[in-house]
Amino acid sequence: ILSYIVFGRPLVSLTSGEGTNLIGAAAGMGIKNSGNLTKNISSIFGLDQFELGSDSGGENASLTVGKYITPKIYISYVVGLMESLSTAKIRYNLSKKWSLEAKSSAETMGMDVFYSLEK
Repeated sequence: ILSYIVFGRPLVSLTSGEGTNLIGAAAGMGIKNSGNLTKNISSIFGLDQFELGSDSGGENASLTVGKYITPKIYISYVVGLMESLSTAKIRYNLSKKWSLEAKSSAETMGMDVFYSLEK
């Protein structure tokens, strides 16, 4: 919607420079730090995670949606807002310290093993 307001055309037709400007406009409107909005959306849909984010340069904006299926299984989906890149992830907590994460996108598939140290 913001793409139509700012540029008069859909998000997929924007150049990378226009996409960066759109992220700046969104941040200026307070969308980047919209904790209450994302909390409300999360609670309406019963999600554990609903976040708008971008890398440190303000590019590569993404939307992340996630949900715990069980206390040990967490699934999430990350979709790029400026590019058509999306990633599905599933994390299985083996114990308090060990977990496995599998992820798949159009370009790659992979699995990671995580070990967490807590003080």
